[in-house]
Amino acid sequence: MNNKKALIVEDNPLNMSLINIMLRKLNIDSIQAETGEEALQLVETHVVDFLLLDINLGYGISGITLMEELRTQERFRNIPIIAVTAYSYRELERYFSDNGFTDYLGKPFKLDQLQQTLNKT
Repeated sequence: MNNKKALIVEDNPLNMSLINIMLRKLNIDSIQAETGEEALQLVETHVVDFLLLDINLGYGISGITLMEELRTQERFRNIPIIAVTAYSYRELERYFSDNGFTDYLGKPFKLDQLQQTLNKT
């Protein structure tokens, strides 16, 4: 996973810190956004290899809306976008994959779960 760069979109500071720690353990650099709008600005000036998007961002656009917006851009058509959500049940896995997400992680997740998900992408 060396030399990979992730965009993490997460509105909870504790979750953001935990995801960053996990990514560092996997030797993955990251940039962070607290809102979907901030993420849209960051992707204008940064190249990323994959995204981890919280679905419920509190205010502003949701992770789902952000993914839909990104998928309209040619450079994001094939980049892995992983939904990160506390809502984790089987039906959501199919919903996410049918609607543009590459995969999903249910919160809380462990380092090995993150690594397995990234290995699939």
